[in-house]
Amino acid sequence: MYRLNEGWCLLGTFGASTLGNRTLNHLNPRIRESANPTTQRDAERRTDRARVHTSTKEEKASIHVQSKKEKEKKKEKKFAATMEYVSMEGLRVDGRRATELRALSADLGVLNGADGSATFSMGQTKVMAAVFGPKEVEQRSLMNPEKAIVRCEYAMASFSTGERRRRGKSDRRATEISMVIKNALEQTILLDLMPRTQIDVYIQVLQADGGTRSASINAAFLALADAGIPMRDMVCCCAGGYLDETALLDMNYVEDSGGGPDVVVGLHPSLDKMVLLQSDNRISLETFEEVVSLVGEGCKAIGTFMRDVLHKHTSGLAARLLADE
Repeated sequence: MYRLNEGWCLLGTFGASTLGNRTLNHLNPRIRESANPTTQRDAERRTDRARVHTSTKEEKASIHVQSKKEKEKKKEKKFAATMEYVSMEGLRVDGRRATELRALSADLGVLNGADGSATFSMGQTKVMAAVFGPKEVEQRSLMNPEKAIVRCEYAMASFSTGERRRRGKSDRRATEISMVIKNALEQTILLDLMPRTQIDVYIQVLQADGGTRSASINAAFLALADAGIPMRDMVCCCAGGYLDETALLDMNYVEDSGGGPDVVVGLHPSLDKMVLLQSDNRISLETFEEVVSLVGEGCKAIGTFMRDVLHKHTSGLAARLLADE
């Protein structure tokens, strides 16, 4: 009886556990997979294969995008090599002569929230600048008891070019241009008259068609003048290049992409002092002197234009004050 009962008990226990496992497996199939080590290993292998397949797809897509960009650059270089930038009649791609500036326009006081603001356009290139200060220094460690400090930030809007630009965490070109603009402005502003203060200059390129660096410096000067910042002299900037054995003034994007040398000049016209001279490519001494001389004349013409803009702006402000009285 004991054996039978023991056997019956063992049989009953085995049968109950078997029934319970079947019931659980029927209700939740994942329990069966987790209980089976072979099935679990297969699932891990399938997951690893899926990850490898996905990463391979992403690598192929990035390689495809890079190769596509390289092909586009090669096409642009071939097009630039075969393109005629100066015709037999001496006309450029946009109809200008070699020594002609693009159409200039400027406006002051475009932002109510800034101490000074301005827009400056050279052809299809349009830049807006805003100035805040002089004000208290935000970081005490940067405060200079003898003169003011200048902070400059240059950026291009994502819609400024034909293709939508993606902003990266660090833009080396924007950082470089910000330092160039800051250096030119520090030589122009009378910093000794405003110790322990800070001047912030923000520049945004709204539309880019070549010459954004020059237009940014011109817009920044007008914004500083609108804010009433004391300065030694006007600072006017222009760029030029050399294509088809011809010195060109104020190049647009098509000409700037031609692969020739590019020279940027910043000038104090009244003091006849050069505050900026930058060249991107190699250039012979004779060609360099020719381009610099041409760009210097362009800076003086831009200075005359900006002086007229300031006179009109101040005349308008005086007329408003008289009308209010």
